[in-house]
Parts: sequence; C-alpha cells; structure tokens
Amino acid sequence: MQHEIEFFNVPIAIRALKYASVYKLKNDKGTFLIDAGMGAEGTDFLEKAGVDFSSIDAILLTHLHIDHLGGGLVAGERYGIPLYIGKKDLDLINMIQGNLEKYADHDENVLRVNGVPDPSSFAFRKENPVFARMDDYEKLSLMDLDKISSDKTGIKTFDVPGHSPGSTCFIPEGTDKIFTGDHILEKITPNISYYDADSDLLGMYLQSLENTSVLNVDMAYPGHGAPFRNVKERIEGIILHHRHRMEEILHILAEGKSTAFDVSRKMKWSRDRKLDSMNDMERKFAFGEAISHLRHMEATGMCSVNEKNGVMYYSK
Repeated sequence: MQHEIEFFNVPIAIRALKYASVYKLKNDKGTFLIDAGMGAEGTDFLEKAGVDFSSIDAILLTHLHIDHLGGGLVAGERYGIPLYIGKKDLDLINMIQGNLEKYADHDENVLRVNGVPDPSSFAFRKENPVFARMDDYEKLSLMDLDKISSDKTGIKTFDVPGHSPGSTCFIPEGTDKIFTGDHILEKITPNISYYDADSDLLGMYLQSLENTSVLNVDMAYPGHGAPFRNVKERIEGIILHHRHRMEEILHILAEGKSTAFDVSRKMKWSRDRKLDSMNDMERKFAFGEAISHLRHMEATGMCSVNEKNGVMYYSK
C-alpha cells in the first residue's frame, strides 16, 4: 500500500514550542490527519496551506494535549470530521468534562502534598493547559481509537503511555515510518508529568520507549519539529537523559529531605535555567517533571518518601 504524507508546521500559542506538527496521510483506505494543531487558528492555517478538510475521513490524535487536539474540535464542528484518541486519554477527558472543579481540586491537592506553598493561589493552576482551554475540552466529541481499525485506515496504532496516559503512535502499514506525537521528539525531551496522585508515568514512559525500540521503524514524524531518521538512536538518547536527571536528583536529596517543589527549584533545566526564572506554564511543566522522576525513583528503590503533616518528603 502506498502512503502519501504531507507535513505542516502549524503555529501554536506556547512560547517554548512555537509550532506543532500536523500530517496529512493519504492511502488506498482514505485521507487522514494526524493531530490538528491548537485551535481555530491552526485550522485556518491548514486551510490556507491547501488542506481540503472536506476530503478528510478522520482525525487521529496522538494524545490529549490542547496543542494537538484543539484544532480537531474546530475541524469537527466545521466539517463533521470524526476524532479518535487513545482510550485512557478519552477516559480522562470524559472524567474532566462536567467535573472541572473536582479535577481542579485534585490538581491543587497534588501541589499541596508536594510542597507548593499556598497552592490555591499559586500560578501553576491557572497555567495548566487543561484549565486554560477547558471550554474546548468541554465541547470535544471524541471516539476510542479501537473503533477505527487498521482495516479501515491502513494505519496501525501502538500504545505508548507516559507523556499522557493514552498516548498513541501510528504506523502506516508496510512502512518503516512512525507518527510519534510527543512520545519521541528529535530536539527536546518530551515532558513527563502527573495525571493522578501516585501513578509512575515516567516508568510507563521508559517502558514505552523500550517497546518502541524493538519495532521495525526508522523514520519518525514527531508532534513538534520536522520528520527525522534513526528512531532507535534517539530513544537511547532520551533514556540516557532521564538517567542523568535522576542522578542529579540523587545529589539534591543527598543534601537532606526535600519536597518535589524543593527539588524542582534546585534542578537545572534547559539552558541552565532555574524554576524561578521561567514563565508560569514552563514552571508547571518543570514541577511535573520533578514529580514524575521522584515517583519513579521511589517505585524503583532509588529513594524513599515519608509523609509529614500532609506533605511528602523524599530522601536518598
């Protein structure tokens, strides 16, 4: 089967990323979009770039983040295009819809138990992309990817939990190509954060990387940046990055018991920045990364955690 792929670098309103990658894939089964940008501005951009939305049979979403599915909401409303996403991400969105306050309270509690001072007024909350674009999430009508089989699309799905609970890669049948979403990026390491009170998402992510490394794929079509080759080499680099990050955290914990918030403030982030020099969204991402690493380190015996007065303290 022949697969024709077009790549679109769509502007998004996230300073650290600037663009999201959207792909149009056409084969004998139909024409599909892989991801859809952040919102109406993304749909408008794609229309001007020559995408005929009336020819799109379905939009396949790699994961639940607004910079990848927001444009799908607009395309669905304008053109009636069905949207499909991984089941665990779909379940999470369904849980959030109509229960925003409950979800906000949950997020606030995660901040509190991980040492964030005054989490009810802390800027992390308003900069959570789920909260900032909740109107879009409330309107979304999505279907489980299991309801659209490879027999109908010529595209295999591959579950890669980690970046989100239901992150999914897509593999055009008979090729060495893989649409990775934010599971594997060439220039940056994907953000691994938290979605509940205790899941080891970093552990899931590292296992997903290992599972991907044994696939017969070489050409990646990522959720940010241009397509690139040598998927396995990039996977090795990402795994090494997380090992180094955990080593850094061990050095921090050697100084004494610390909350996840304390650790995130002491860690060195990209371009040697510190947490206090970031904007609110970047701080949210960095804080989430610290939590995911500490949870994985505790789960694998690299550190221990104890609760005192409702706050979790990690130690080496």
